[in-house]
Amino acid sequence: MTDEEWTTGQAPFTPTTRSSGPVVQFTHVSNPTRLPRLYRTAHLIVYYFIQIEGERGVTKLRKFLEENRRNLDHLDQLRQDYEDYEKAMLAFMALPGVTRLPDGRFSYPANLTPPKPPEGPAPDLNSLKLGGLKILLDGETPAAVGDRIESALQKDLGIRLRFE
Repeated sequence: MTDEEWTTGQAPFTPTTRSSGPVVQFTHVSNPTRLPRLYRTAHLIVYYFIQIEGERGVTKLRKFLEENRRNLDHLDQLRQDYEDYEKAMLAFMALPGVTRLPDGRFSYPANLTPPKPPEGPAPDLNSLKLGGLKILLDGETPAAVGDRIESALQKDLGIRLRFE
């Protein structure tokens, strides 16, 4: 589930970007009971992995969190690399002989070298956030894990939870 789907219950959108990174936009939540239900569901899923699966589930959660930390560390490094590049470009553009052209390009004397931009495409934030999901699924389909969680919560807590 993307941030937008979590917040609004609507289909995903393509986020706009700016030089400092993606712009996350949220719209008004149409159903005020939606977020509390989602948080409660997330709580029950974590309960399942900790209390019902026990040590095996705790290990999965730890690995899931470690993977997401690695993904976020990677994202933080990319953001820092782009910020450093933008600062270096501002300093380069201020050098004598560097001229911004009307079409967005720039010219510069042969004795200067512009900073190199960071390599690689911008990361997909939702992919980064879901990066550890395979760890929790442990080779199973989301439907199979969902069915097992539903059944276990019904038996353990008497709570009827249905994943859609």
